[in-house]
Order: sequence, then structure tokens, then C-alpha cells
Amino acid sequence: MAKEFPAPPELERRLQALDRAVEAPDLPAVMRARGVNMARVFEHEDIENIDICHWSIDGMSFRGARVVDVRMTSEQALLIRQTGPREFHPIVELMVDEAEYTPSPAEGETVLSDPWEEALRRIDRAKRFHLLNLDLEGLKLNRLPEEIKDLGFLLSLNLRGTGISDLAPLAGMTEMTTLNLSGKGITDLAPLAGMTAMTSLTLQGTGISDLAPLAGMTAMISLTLQGTGISDLAPLAGMTAVT
Repeated sequence: MAKEFPAPPELERRLQALDRAVEAPDLPAVMRARGVNMARVFEHEDIENIDICHWSIDGMSFRGARVVDVRMTSEQALLIRQTGPREFHPIVELMVDEAEYTPSPAEGETVLSDPWEEALRRIDRAKRFHLLNLDLEGLKLNRLPEEIKDLGFLLSLNLRGTGISDLAPLAGMTEMTTLNLSGKGITDLAPLAGMTAMTSLTLQGTGISDLAPLAGMTAMISLTLQGTGISDLAPLAGMTAVT
């Protein structure tokens, strides 16, 4: 059995300091104070299941990184998105004064009985607080409110089960990376053609027959087509990362 030797005192102190730094609310700030250049530390790395809401990330690059299920503020999400991560699925936290914050339905809020008014309320909240995620799942709308055009900064949109058929109001949302359109009603994907940043698209149960508008979405990682009856997959040839 090999004999274990204790680490030299100086090395032990450095290791302990590093452990404390990792647990700090603002890790980048602590590491910078120790002389570490944080500009490119996270490039091409896998980052998931952590909370960075209190990190100071100005000047940091996440180019080529996989950022999944990471809690962050809307401002951080915009900064990271601009640096070019290869996969980006953040959990965006609303960082505002409690008095100004309207809780989401998932946190016990009473949903308005009129689906249209409820959709308008959620869209307005997303606009006021610059939220990057919008969930309208299950609201029987049949058509999208024109007000959604003001949310061109959205990264994630859930329209599952809304019954909408016209996607034209989404045409300008070129920052979108995650979109769920599951359910009957949708037959034309043409308005999505400019969404080249898309990495996850769910079309389960829709009435689509032509995937040509998706041809430019070469960043796609997850594409769900169950229940669509699609037979021609040629437009997907450039989606080399699709699983």
C-alpha cells in the first residue's frame, strides 16, 4: 500500500482558499481578486445545473460552451447569448424588487379566466421585465396576440395546446432558441424561416407537411416530429447535431 504524504502547508492553504472561492456567491469576482483572468475560462466548457445569478460576468466569453439548466438573470442571459455558446438553455430568474414582481402561475398565482386576457397579461409582464422565457401552454387562443411582436428578445416560447394556426407574429423573433408548437392547428412553418439560432423545436401532433422553412436551422440539437406524418426529411440535411 502506497504511503500518503500530506500536502505542503502553502499548497494546503491554496487548496482551502480555492474551495472557499468555489462556494462564494460571486465566483468570478473572487477569482479575479486572486489574479485569475476569467475572460475565457468557460469557453467550450460544459456548464449545467448551477446558479450564477450573483456572478459578475462582464467581459467573460462563453463561446462554444454548453450552458444548460443554469440559473441566471435576464441581463446575464443576454450577455452570454451574445458571446456564442454552442447550446444555451438557461433558467432565467426575475431579479426585481419583490413589490414589483408578479408571481407566475406555477408559484400559486390565480390565472385569469379569460385565456386571451391571461395571454396579454403574461406578454405584458415579459415585456416590462424583459423576460427571455414565455409560457402560454394550454391557453385556448386560436390566434396569437399582435402584442407578442414586441418580444423579439425571447429565447424560449411554449405554445403547446394553444390551438393557434398562424405563426406570422413570430416572424421577427430571430433570437429564439427553444420553441414548443405541439398540438393541432399549425400547418405552415414559413414564419420560422429566419430563426437560425433555434436549437430545440417541438412540432408533435401538428399538421405540417413541409420542413423547407427549417433548412437554415443548422444549430438545431433537438427536433420532435412525432405525429406529424412528415415523410420528406431532406430539408434537415444540414442539422448534423440533431438527436
